[in-house]
Amino acid sequence: MIKISKSNCLKAGIVTMLAFCSLDNIYAQRELTNVNSIYDEQHPVPHPNGDLYYSLGLHPQNIGGQQDLGDIWRSPKTGVSEWGSPVHLKGISTGGNDVVVGFTSENTMLVYHDGTSRKQGIHQYVLSGSTWAYEKALNMGSFRNNSRHFSGRLNEAGNIMVLSLESFGSYGNEDIYVSFLQSNGSWSSPQNLGPTINTYKQEMTPSLSKDGLTLYFSSNGHGTTGGRNIFYSQRLDQSWERWTAPVPLSDINSPGVELAYIELGDMAMFTTTQNSEGFGDILLISKVSIAAADTTEDPIYPEEEEAGPDMVNEVTQEINVGEVEEAVALDVKEVTPPKTPPVIIEDDRVSEPEKMVIGDITVLDINTLEEIPYTTSVVDESANTGQTEAGSVYSEDIDIRISAKGYFPQVLNVRVLHQMTEPIYLTPIVKGASIVLDDIYFKKGTSDLADDRSTANLQKIAEFLNDNPDIKIRLEGHTDNLGDPQLNKELSMNRAGQIRNFLVEQGISFERIRVSGWGGSRPVASNQTEEGRNKNRRVEMVIEE
Repeated sequence: MIKISKSNCLKAGIVTMLAFCSLDNIYAQRELTNVNSIYDEQHPVPHPNGDLYYSLGLHPQNIGGQQDLGDIWRSPKTGVSEWGSPVHLKGISTGGNDVVVGFTSENTMLVYHDGTSRKQGIHQYVLSGSTWAYEKALNMGSFRNNSRHFSGRLNEAGNIMVLSLESFGSYGNEDIYVSFLQSNGSWSSPQNLGPTINTYKQEMTPSLSKDGLTLYFSSNGHGTTGGRNIFYSQRLDQSWERWTAPVPLSDINSPGVELAYIELGDMAMFTTTQNSEGFGDILLISKVSIAAADTTEDPIYPEEEEAGPDMVNEVTQEINVGEVEEAVALDVKEVTPPKTPPVIIEDDRVSEPEKMVIGDITVLDINTLEEIPYTTSVVDESANTGQTEAGSVYSEDIDIRISAKGYFPQVLNVRVLHQMTEPIYLTPIVKGASIVLDDIYFKKGTSDLADDRSTANLQKIAEFLNDNPDIKIRLEGHTDNLGDPQLNKELSMNRAGQIRNFLVEQGISFERIRVSGWGGSRPVASNQTEEGRNKNRRVEMVIEE
């Protein structure tokens, strides 16, 4: 779900036929009148049976009310290129941003949640009868989204996801990443597609062609002069880092915002604000014909923007919980429009600080749904120190850590906590769960810690272990593949050992910490780029028992 500039005008409520002519093609675009409403339809994803799932933003029936960026809605297929009135899927929606990524089968769906009430990441639901039940969170390595925006889709084969995130190695705002299904059922850490695709601006709503060679995405970069346009680019090799220069789909782009182009056999679907006064409408179109790329030529790469610093990723692991959707039918023709003009939002990350109050918080075990005792603390201790409590007032845009003994902590922005009315769910610590310690830095070629920041972050790891005295961990050191393999293995072992020594000095029992060094034998990204090598140089903490 993408936030777009809003207007207080209503959408058109009739079937719209639009003809766009070029030298080569004429594309007829048809609005889905039973689906589109006066609100913001975005990110359509078809189910294998033809039903249409999508995110609907700013609707008063959404879980988070009219400021909710997107709940999941479904429109049943009623005929050839026809869909019926939508149904609100409350059981797979939260009070935050929810986006369907795709279907691995008719009975399995992948959904992104932004962390408002479920852990940030991509979650799996299974169809039980006529309802969707929660199954687990996907293990995606160092998955982390630092933006409130998210979009992404699963390929037709169900083994590749293309994702729009602001994450490790982003060139500016949201970039496009790729993740691959692994043999053990987990997914690889998202890999940035590189500077041919990604700019210092926003790249969003990616999807792949059936053969996996053509990438469609939207961007306000690549020479776009207004709104966001849809582009395509073709992959030149298996690295997923060499692409042809992006080309706009000029026959369907408009002065408004076009997003979420996806192929549907001989047809295609996308969203536009052209005739909806700032809100997204879903349109159907004949698929745009694209000639195959000439893979004998090297692509032209624009100058790289400096990547920002890495951030610690949150842990994801499998959880079994049965949460059932509640389907509520809605007749879009009878919806009453908002009486007050929506707020125009151009970039929600540029805003003045305001005072925020943390109210009473309910924290539940995500498996049993039983209430658990917890503590809260400020992540950035320069803004505040010590424990927080209900009624605490903050004038800074800071993060709050919610912790409980035997559970992985969750970090939420104080603005989210200020508005939150639903419980927070914490995940029990289980064997095999892991976290990448991205904020621990070493001096080049040594096992010596690089700075005070690294020491401070290790102190937080010691506090976590002191709060959970029954768990044992394994520290795994990794390097890139440059240099002598044996020396790399020794260096990775020494770095893991250095962290263990520090934790032991903080009072953690030596017997609770095992170490191993893998050198460059277990990369999570390509070693052909400096960005990939930076990701591969890491230490992971794995829960042993």
